[in-house]
Amino acid sequence: MELPTHHRPGTSSDSDLAAARMIRAAALAARTTRSIDTPLDVISASQLDAPIDEVDIDPWVNDQLSIRGYIPLREIGSGGQGTVYQAIQESTGRNVAIKVISGGPFVSSRRRARLDREANLLASFNHPNIVGIIDRGRAEDGSFFIVMEWIDGVPVDQSWIQLQDPASIARLFIKIALAVNEAHQRGVVHRDLKPSNVRVDRRGEPHILDFGLARLRDIGISDASSASITESGQIVGSIPWLSPEQAARGDEEVDCRSDVYSLGVMLYQAIAGCLPYTLDGSLRENLNRIATAVPRAPSERRAKATRAQWHSLDAITFHALAKNAAERYASAGDFARDLEAYLAGEPLQQTSGRKIRLLPAALITLTMIATGAEAFHLLRSESTSAEVQEIRPRTMIGPAGIRFVRIPIGSYFIGSPAKEIGRRNDETLRKVQVARPFWLSAAPVTQQQFIAVMGFNPSDSRYLGSSLPVQNVSWQDAQNFCDGLHAIKGRKYRLP
Repeated sequence: MELPTHHRPGTSSDSDLAAARMIRAAALAARTTRSIDTPLDVISASQLDAPIDEVDIDPWVNDQLSIRGYIPLREIGSGGQGTVYQAIQESTGRNVAIKVISGGPFVSSRRRARLDREANLLASFNHPNIVGIIDRGRAEDGSFFIVMEWIDGVPVDQSWIQLQDPASIARLFIKIALAVNEAHQRGVVHRDLKPSNVRVDRRGEPHILDFGLARLRDIGISDASSASITESGQIVGSIPWLSPEQAARGDEEVDCRSDVYSLGVMLYQAIAGCLPYTLDGSLRENLNRIATAVPRAPSERRAKATRAQWHSLDAITFHALAKNAAERYASAGDFARDLEAYLAGEPLQQTSGRKIRLLPAALITLTMIATGAEAFHLLRSESTSAEVQEIRPRTMIGPAGIRFVRIPIGSYFIGSPAKEIGRRNDETLRKVQVARPFWLSAAPVTQQQFIAVMGFNPSDSRYLGSSLPVQNVSWQDAQNFCDGLHAIKGRKYRLP
């Protein structure tokens, strides 16, 4: 039977175009308002406010799948790129996954090129934790498809909820990271790593799926246009696993460190049971939060967690989540190696080598500073005898929430006992006389307090939580901080 001209593949009428625009409008509305796990592979920054018929969303909807040699069983997922089905390969009787790209016979050349490239990428991999390709072709209705291994399991976020100890989580992510690193070593950046693209089989083995948004980099590609089937500046990936550079600058500066960031988001989820950021605003607001917001340590958000037990995983997570790509793990392999070091009880090779410069005098007082090498024990001698009594100090809260302790007139021991663990050579215990009372801050100035006064955070450890002491502060920075406190309260704060 011959189809009417206006229904033949490759042709269209005015009514078809009008219907297509309506479908595109509905599709775009759905994709920008539904759950945040939404691929944005066709929405560029310039298209966010563009007329709806300028957005490249194919209007074809395929209700029934018919592919020679395969028996479709059920639809298992769909997104902006296409739909995935579970099916049986008739010649072998085995289960397979079939990915059919959106658009049917009207698919754009860009989507077709993307599918072909994904098939070629999968065929080039030979890794037990990367899904393999079996076949490719066109369905009975003209739709393009690829056939992949079927992974009998669940998305990784349904798997890690059963992992209660940090070692099990680390072992799972080592396998995921090494699979991603295999792609990186072949010049492939996934760009859309998220829980639904990592499937865990019944044996607990993870498998990386969906390289449809992958980008090739620096591997001698003769046709430069094939390196990335996207427009310059496009947002490529899925919220909230986008890296800050993807969220802020689209596809222009994406490399393997963007995948490392996505791994960090997933590791955060596995530890905390939630995402690093609250993403309940508009698209632009959510992208801005990814680019700028600093999350709490994941173990702080884990119910009944012992912080000491999770501290190293917190550090690994935040190293992967660094806003500046240059401060992240250079590769997924480095990420995996720190996880392996954690399991072996060894120092974290990729994080411990960074230099942390502390302000020598980190305790701000109203009139003086106690240096970091001299900790007041708050012991006072009331007589010339050897009797020493413990002081019950008076306290007050100063600007930026800094708590001060009043040091009254008297004799005090400063420094550290000779046998104290961690004692430095310049911490000799000695007796001093205080002739005038003064106020001494009870704890080092935190990053949060420094930000409240100065408006910025210079600390290397800023991704581990703002309650930690401020770092990388010069003497002039400390003096400016004192001046800032004076401007707030009107009292004098000074360094020694």
